Amino acid sequence: YKIMKKIAIIIILIFTSNVYSQVNPAQNSGFFSLGVGYTGKFRFLPIQDYIDQIKNNNLGINPIKLPIYLHNIELMTTIGIIPDLRIGLNMGTGDALSEISEFANDSSYIQKSSAYFKNYGIDFTYAIKLTDKFVLSPTLELGLGTMNLSNFAYKDAGSMDWNDLKSTYDRNKSIKDNLLNEFYYAQFEMNFEYALTKFTVFRFGAGYMQSMLNTWNYNDFLELKNKPSSLSANNVNLNFGIFVGIFNY
Repeated sequence: YKIMKKIAIIIILIFTSNVYSQVNPAQNSGFFSLGVGYTGKFRFLPIQDYIDQIKNNNLGINPIKLPIYLHNIELMTTIGIIPDLRIGLNMGTGDALSEISEFANDSSYIQKSSAYFKNYGIDFTYAIKLTDKFVLSPTLELGLGTMNLSNFAYKDAGSMDWNDLKSTYDRNKSIKDNLLNEFYYAQFEMNFEYALTKFTVFRFGAGYMQSMLNTWNYNDFLELKNKPSSLSANNVNLNFGIFVGIFNY
């Protein structure tokens, strides 16, 4: 985390310097991009083994609705050292939920499951100019992230009285199963960008995330062992976005 903070500060300083340089028209030549934007990302997480495990325990849960949709904020700027290369910072977060359902073997319990995903990344993009408005932008992103897979169940949960809050620690009253996956990742994306104007760019593309150095915990205390090898944060993803700033394609 400390290393990423230092790199983020450097990128922000470069971003600020580029804002100043673009005020001078004499320096405003060649490929250049400096902007901030919103990207929506659909991640197809391989969590079917988790859903099946809940079903096998006769909980009768409805499946989590996939893919998970993430809201991302991204800052990007060219750096000038290598032509057509730019760097960026981004943060994404999102979740996917199941419908509320009853236990298959006990209708006095109601339950809900969820998948939560969050990542912070630093990306390196090389811009390949196709036309005056279209750019092909292969991107390598490095970062860290977390994935939470949770199932919550409550008995007779029409309402909860303040004075009964302590009773939620009773396993017969409520159930909380939370799997936490913390990881580092490398992600490759192939994006297409279209410059609507010199101040607005649209993006769409696809990518693959490979997680590394994974740790898995159960309910924040216990190490999770013997999980299926297919259960991971590795995922194929689709994205679209809009950016505002200064773009000289």
